[in-house]
Amino acid sequence: MNKDTLAAPINPARRDFLKTTAAGAAAAAASSFVELASTGKEASAFAYEPYYTDDQLTTMVTSCAHNCGSRHMLVAHKKGDVIVRLSSDDGRYQAGGAFGFETEAVPQLRACLRGRSYRARLYSAERLLYPMVRVGERGEGRFKRVSWDEALDRIAKKMIELKDTYGPTAILDQSYAGASYGVLHKSDQIEGLLARFLGMFGCRTSSWSVPSYQGTTFSSRTTFGTIEDGNEDDAFAHSKLIIMWGWNPAYTFHGGNTFHYMRLAKQRGCKFVVVDPQYTDSASAYDAWWIPIRPNTDAAMLAAMAHYTFVNELQDQAFINRFCLGVDAGTMPDWARGHENFKDYILGTYDGQPKTPEWAAEICGVAADDIRKLADMYARTKPAALKASWSPGRNAYGEQYNRMAAALQAMTGNIGILGGCAEGVGKGWHAEAVAYPYDEYANVWSASIKSDRWAHCVLNYPDVRREEIGLWPRADQFDGVIPNIKAIWWHGSDWFNQLTNINKEIEAIRKLELVVCADSTITPSGLWADILLPVATHFERHDVALPWYKGHYYIHRPKVIAPLGESKSDFQIFTELAYRLEALDPARLSGFGKRYNPKADRSYFENDDPVDEAYLVDWWHRVQSHQGVTMSWEEFKQRGVYKFEFAQPHVAFRDQIEKGVPFNTPSGRIEIFSTTLAQVSD
Repeated sequence: MNKDTLAAPINPARRDFLKTTAAGAAAAAASSFVELASTGKEASAFAYEPYYTDDQLTTMVTSCAHNCGSRHMLVAHKKGDVIVRLSSDDGRYQAGGAFGFETEAVPQLRACLRGRSYRARLYSAERLLYPMVRVGERGEGRFKRVSWDEALDRIAKKMIELKDTYGPTAILDQSYAGASYGVLHKSDQIEGLLARFLGMFGCRTSSWSVPSYQGTTFSSRTTFGTIEDGNEDDAFAHSKLIIMWGWNPAYTFHGGNTFHYMRLAKQRGCKFVVVDPQYTDSASAYDAWWIPIRPNTDAAMLAAMAHYTFVNELQDQAFINRFCLGVDAGTMPDWARGHENFKDYILGTYDGQPKTPEWAAEICGVAADDIRKLADMYARTKPAALKASWSPGRNAYGEQYNRMAAALQAMTGNIGILGGCAEGVGKGWHAEAVAYPYDEYANVWSASIKSDRWAHCVLNYPDVRREEIGLWPRADQFDGVIPNIKAIWWHGSDWFNQLTNINKEIEAIRKLELVVCADSTITPSGLWADILLPVATHFERHDVALPWYKGHYYIHRPKVIAPLGESKSDFQIFTELAYRLEALDPARLSGFGKRYNPKADRSYFENDDPVDEAYLVDWWHRVQSHQGVTMSWEEFKQRGVYKFEFAQPHVAFRDQIEKGVPFNTPSGRIEIFSTTLAQVSD
């Protein structure tokens, strides 16, 4: 397509789409025999003949980039510059490994079906391949292809105008992990490339909170004093009962080799339960007892399980007395003696409503006998893992579900022991996360609002109360101001597909002066952008994959193929923009380009290979120093994976339970009665 011609609407009418699809299918059917009969056809994005064997293909180890967090291994098989199929780990890539090699300590890093189907995303018709600018009304989905020069010049000029006119809060950073999550090319709210770029530019409102688990984050910090409440998944192999509450690890691992370790548990006699409105693949895979529950009623069922446990005196009272605050009258803080404790609430001592299984059954649609049966299984089985996943907390007051789950985990003594589980957020082992220069500009902001409150802020500014947008009511030197948002930059994020109240977001986005979307595909958010910037996928740039929250391994990501179309890496885009902004405003932005990317000059926009390699080599040296890695960088590149071996499975709060280390709460205990919340005043 000529860059000066109008693109067809990216969101065509469904009727037109079906007509076009039907005609295309008929044409494809008529020509399929001729194509299949051909023997000399070159490799292309999708299926072709002949079907090449492995010895005719180049094989390169890389990883998945879906945002379930696991980043398991993908092995790309390519012909020329086209990936023709993807496989996964078969044991040959571990140090000292061979085909079929696998141990409990060093399992294969096999990708799930969603990861192995990544070619469909890589070569999707929805790939964004060229810079585009809007030519219709915002949200209409009509764009025109332009050059990189035109797109970046427009952005740079508008950024300076916005900063000069509205001040340092005018541009809202809405970056998140998406598929741009590596140690070098990273979209993230705190450690991301956009965060550092806008912070150095001096015009940034950041977005805090993640819709996936914000209720869980609040609960874990309130209850345990940290979000590092997760075991590594090898601990699941030692569980005798695993309750998957709102969790479907067949689709979303949330860690490394989750299915492998759960399979080991199954082989060792572990029983499985799924509490979920849907019958999931995980329920099928583990022959689990499926308990369907009415959505958003999970806290009631957990409360009823606690009631059964108390009434039948099945709680681990010794654990409660030693490690918990506020479970019963004997564990209340001195200043709160006589006030309602958790047991009082569950038994209905003050409100006259015992939280019985019959009471919960009316709310959640689960039979009272099933609630009693599950409560009895959990209280009498040890170690047992109640994995309270994020999804049930994605609603109003969702943190109460996680708080209730934590109370049940604590009162049964299943925290800090191998095979138990304290998970809310689930953060476990620490990865060495960032390769680029992480300096004082890494997370600079002039305002920081809760991500789902941006539309409210835009529509009501300046008549906005601080607490309405997620700011502490009383401002201090560590807090931001109410921002005057006039632009949004989406980077590896798709908030129009994630946040609530989309109609309110649409109303707000119409008021903005600039909307930029940098992504590898055309997303629902991108349809509302003014400028679309094509970002290379992880197959098209050099990086290292790391799992978030769990999974103790690193996977090398070579540049498997050249970037499709005119796509560029995130780091290339922001580096070039830094140089352009410096040229437009040399007095205030002198040296911006070099400070943002110290290892590069302006040629980086056309050739990123040596620079990216240099950053990753430095990062690997840091990994060797900080984490005791002995493998060389060259061997890591050759093998494609480095797997950490622990002396014992990582279990959250093991030191607190075994060594008496205080929890990071005001009381030093697991706070079922929160001293922080109890003393918050209006």
